[in-house]
Amino acid sequence: MSPTASIATCLRKYGTFSGRASRSEFWWFVGSCGVLNAALRLVGLQAPFILAITLPVLAVTSRRFHDIGKGTGWAIVVVPPLLYTLLPPAPPGVPVEIGGLIEISGAETSAILMLVTICNVIIFINLFREGVSGANRFGASPVDDQSGREVIPSAVSTGSGAGE
Repeated sequence: MSPTASIATCLRKYGTFSGRASRSEFWWFVGSCGVLNAALRLVGLQAPFILAITLPVLAVTSRRFHDIGKGTGWAIVVVPPLLYTLLPPAPPGVPVEIGGLIEISGAETSAILMLVTICNVIIFINLFREGVSGANRFGASPVDDQSGREVIPSAVSTGSGAGE
């Protein structure tokens, strides 16, 4: 799946937690969001972006876990890394103040970084794996087992009668 097709699919399936997502659908979308997130952090527009992409990132992560045979609950591992990106940049162990309202101690920032690291390891180990061949309890495979190419669903019939 191309980068643009992956992004379009994930945005079209904005809150769809059912079904399966291929590795390329997941990684192109998440990678694009990561790059855009880094750019927006430089200009201070990161928080609205994180709020906008949280649901589609959770949805595509859930579908990706479905592709390897794991349930939706596993998608929760992306929440700490998403929230961590909202913290002001600071080295581990250094206290952080958020909006003058909340102060996180140095020990807490280190613990948060450790949790984010563990979540990222879980994400990388699991979501780089090849999906289950053929259909599983979550639906049909997004990849054709014979050719190894992704199955891109054809347009839904509108019932216009043409060619039906």
